[in-house]
Amino acid sequence: MSKNSKGLFLIGLALAVLSLLILSVSCIESPFATDEEEDTPLTTEFLEGLDEDGPDAPSPLMSQSDSSTITAEYGGELLLTEFGSNTGLFVPANSLTSDCRISVLAKLWYNQGKYIITLDFSPDSLVFEAAAALRVDGKHFSSAGELNLFWYDQQLEKWAFQATGEVQEGLAEFELDHFSKYAISN
Repeated sequence: MSKNSKGLFLIGLALAVLSLLILSVSCIESPFATDEEEDTPLTTEFLEGLDEDGPDAPSPLMSQSDSSTITAEYGGELLLTEFGSNTGLFVPANSLTSDCRISVLAKLWYNQGKYIITLDFSPDSLVFEAAAALRVDGKHFSSAGELNLFWYDQQLEKWAFQATGEVQEGLAEFELDHFSKYAISN
């Protein structure tokens, strides 16, 4: 085989390999595709079974309970320092019709590949005149750009999505207009 023949053979072989690569990659979606992403509804399956008894039920990684008397005139706060120094409930002045003792049981879970914080507030069904702020430290959540807030609907006996909060300076903030059982996850 002459030098020219070898050169042409190698070029032909290179073109054939390149063609095969192009054909095999053509079915892979481009990362630069311009089609808009479809909104996928947030699922709540990872919240099911928390706080249930039984051998397959998940166990919380940590928990904290606390209470505080919040005055109607001045408002107040209920901090959950085990979950981060700025994690807690912040009730503005004149948000309550009367002074009230507020309690919370907070738990950190790991279930189905997600970290979850559940917050069970009392008194049950307390309604705020002006929304209270729930602040959550993002340190327990991997890639915490946004956190989602869910609440437990006792009538339907299921979890429902409430809001998404962007983590800024390590904290996400949500508005609460009533007490319920809440869950936060990313």
